Amino acid sequence: MKRSFIYSMMVAAMAVISCTTPELDPLKGIYPEAKEPALTTLAESSCSKTETTRVFKLMFTGDATLEAYLVGARNQYYLESNVYGPGESNGCFLTDRTRIDGKAVKSGNITVQRKDNDHYKFVFVLFDTDGNPYRTKWEGTLVYEPDPEAVKLTEVLQAQANANNTVTVKLGTAGMSVDMMGTPSGDGFALTADLYSPDGFLHEGTYMPAAGDPVGDGQYAPGYEYDLSEWGMGIMHWGTCWWANGNATHITSGPITVAKKGTTYVITWGDESTYPNWAVFEGEIEALTPSDAPGSETPEFTITEELSDAVDNTFAPVPGVKTHNLTLKNAAGEEAVWFQLVLTEGVTDLSGEYTCVEYAHEDHTFGNGYDLSAWGMGVGGSRYLKDDGSVVLVNPGETLTVTLVGDQTYKFAGSTGYSFVAAF
Repeated sequence: MKRSFIYSMMVAAMAVISCTTPELDPLKGIYPEAKEPALTTLAESSCSKTETTRVFKLMFTGDATLEAYLVGARNQYYLESNVYGPGESNGCFLTDRTRIDGKAVKSGNITVQRKDNDHYKFVFVLFDTDGNPYRTKWEGTLVYEPDPEAVKLTEVLQAQANANNTVTVKLGTAGMSVDMMGTPSGDGFALTADLYSPDGFLHEGTYMPAAGDPVGDGQYAPGYEYDLSEWGMGIMHWGTCWWANGNATHITSGPITVAKKGTTYVITWGDESTYPNWAVFEGEIEALTPSDAPGSETPEFTITEELSDAVDNTFAPVPGVKTHNLTLKNAAGEEAVWFQLVLTEGVTDLSGEYTCVEYAHEDHTFGNGYDLSAWGMGVGGSRYLKDDGSVVLVNPGETLTVTLVGDQTYKFAGSTGYSFVAAF
């Protein structure tokens, strides 16, 4: 009985030793003895960016040369405290580029501690491709300078009209998605916003947080949480929120601006002063675009353009302006519309309101049409063909509104009722 008790105690002691040894020394007794080269110098520090991440390159020298590539969030300019394991996403180190004494590292971890802003401590437990273990560390000053920039949101994750005079728009970086409850997921960023809309479409404007329900004109619903644990769904984050790698921050202050360039929406949250809370989306949101909005028109014509000097009534060139001689061709390639628009030299955007005058040579004027058939020279200037082929001349005093309605696509609307949509 006594012998059996002693044997049991020995087995228990061995079990305790086998469990605690890895905690005291994670390499000893399991792998070959670890090499422990001293790292004395930070020889290089740099940073590159992908669409959603930053890759921090660090090169240490001393008894060995260790080149490490650690992945962080794109909108975080410095290397954050973390335990970095092998992988390619945020919070990992790149095994295909991390090397020690020229050998690729296949596994392990890199522990980073950031203390007092610029003071860092690194602990490396790494294995090269031959299975050789390394254990080393470095501590010292590592300075990262801020370089504020907006997170570029490129994907429309969800866009819908709601019954409470709001529209919901969820925008994310590449690779983001939403689950069946509309919650953003993925390794990246997303902006979710509930904006006021009286008609179920997204309109230009500056939106500020509503003080409560209902959301009113020019307002958005602030972010909030709702506990659905009773139904097994946990804490839900609704309203206007910023999502970073699965974590939600409720947006309860500051503006969200919506602008349009033709059919393209530009949605901005934050600015350089609120960095890293700063995001911009630029793209189309078809589900929330009114069918009669500028940009919904299909081009009927193609535009060719020639620049020439603008001249006054003495036919002398006027400096600082140029005449944009536009010819609009129909689907058959036939010339059908002509305009002579005058703009400040160097300006390429044709948008604006023009007044028709003789000898047009001032900014945002355009030349009148004329008929010199009596002198054997035919018609010229600003004019267009009707369906029956007859020519309509544009007369002094008429106005022309040119609107950018899409990518290199313009709508030409005259004060007498004509309208053409054409693209370069």
